[in-house]
Amino acid sequence: MHRLARGLAALALPVVASGWVFSGQAQADSITWVVVDRAPVMILQEGRVPASAAELGAGSADQGLAAVIRRLPQYRHEFTLSNVARIWLDMERGRNLCYFAALKTPARLAVATFTPARLVPPQAVLVRKARRQALVGSATRVSLAELVARAGAEGRVEKGRSYGPELDALLAARPLASESVPNTGALLKPLARGHFSFTIEYPQTLHYMVQHGQIPDALDLIDIQEAGSWSESYVACTRNAWGQKVIQDIDRAIREASAGRAYRSAVMAWTPPALLQAKRAEVQRFFDERSRGGPRIE
Repeated sequence: MHRLARGLAALALPVVASGWVFSGQAQADSITWVVVDRAPVMILQEGRVPASAAELGAGSADQGLAAVIRRLPQYRHEFTLSNVARIWLDMERGRNLCYFAALKTPARLAVATFTPARLVPPQAVLVRKARRQALVGSATRVSLAELVARAGAEGRVEKGRSYGPELDALLAARPLASESVPNTGALLKPLARGHFSFTIEYPQTLHYMVQHGQIPDALDLIDIQEAGSWSESYVACTRNAWGQKVIQDIDRAIREASAGRAYRSAVMAWTPPALLQAKRAEVQRFFDERSRGGPRIE
């Protein structure tokens, strides 16, 4: 079995589709979009799998996906619920799927083809305010390598999740304890209760969960030195003949959508305003280049 499959098999969840059970290959004129419980990237309405694009939630990827689907009328669009680990296992098995909010890694490139859809800020260390001074002092930026070496036993990360190439390499060399979780942000609740002292997460996830009363305002966000700058988030589709065809149409749809203010605002939704304002020029340049440039497919 492929190395990726062995690593993810234990995390596999049943793939449940809205109104149908996924089995075999999708038809050539249809796209099955994976949705995940990953607020604020994807926000399931009442926990349900969308029956149509009109039922996609208010998440940044939801609304970006809706804009892309409107530009792909030649396809029938279906939706299936999964988790971040299971997506890549299903693609490796040859199931025809696309996912709107993917990070690109060497292992994933072996099973999926990618085209960039938006920018996302770097992930950060989240610590309990009560433990911040003991862990990092007054620092506003921390070396994750040094933190893991000093206090690794007190940290947790999500099993099967990519944190980007820089942090993935660091965590492979210095592993933290990992947990399988039902949705992104699930580690923030036990972190806030003091079950451990730090984790790694996107700023917009913390912003959303505090704003919606899902966790108390008990956590601080600290920039990671090794995390780099903002990175591209991709649409990924199964790497086969079907995927190579649909990714070309999806790339075209993204380039068309990127020219408009509505798409740009939608896919950047829930980013903390101060963070977005500080990088506004870089973000706008990305969308300008996508809308005016040629295909970008890997």
